[in-house]
Amino acid sequence: DGTMVEVTSERGSIVLPVRVTDEMMIGAVAIPHGFGHAAATGLTVARTTGGANVNLLADDGPDSVDPISGMARLNGILVDVRPAPR
Repeated sequence: DGTMVEVTSERGSIVLPVRVTDEMMIGAVAIPHGFGHAAATGLTVARTTGGANVNLLADDGPDSVDPISGMARLNGILVDVRPAPR
């Protein structure tokens, strides 16, 4: 708990602290959505909240939507989790 990790998808990566729990399925990762604008450009107020921007892991463009609903794919993203570089 508390170790900094780098979570990487095909699109990008973010660094955040890990919390280990037995309430998650093995191999699953949960990252809260809605916070983390540390790297946001043009969002001077939001940047003061800090944190990792989980949107950086999601793909964008016409090929990144769910084919049935047409909604953006913002979960079920394959990621790798490794210790963060120092």
